[in-house]
Amino acid sequence: MNNQPLNASILYGTLQTSVIQEFGKKPIGNALVQIYSDNDFTTLLYELKTDIHGLTPNVHLSAPPIEYSLYPNNLKPYSEYNLRITAPGFQTVLIYGTQIFPTIGSIQPVEMASDSGQRQPKIIRIEPHVLYQP
Repeated sequence: MNNQPLNASILYGTLQTSVIQEFGKKPIGNALVQIYSDNDFTTLLYELKTDIHGLTPNVHLSAPPIEYSLYPNNLKPYSEYNLRITAPGFQTVLIYGTQIFPTIGSIQPVEMASDSGQRQPKIIRIEPHVLYQP
């Protein structure tokens, strides 16, 4: 899953996830961040843990050609990935639509609420970027 060689013919962007407490804004170390390539959370690409600063390592994710963002067209200039974030004592967070542009580093911030017995995850849906209006 991790440390896969990069294909030279594919463009990549990078993603780092920053996980903090919703109240108090303290970093959450040892949170599990799972990155998926589909909406039903079945194709797991990466499984990462946050460090003491609440940060995951950077990972490379494929992205469309950079030309898609340089000229007006109806092609989406970024790839979308979904994230599941879990940590003991905190409510699970599901993020739909994290956007990855080619050759650009992205940071996905995540605020986790204390688990108050909620069994339902907190769901975040990221709206389309202004460069792409389907």
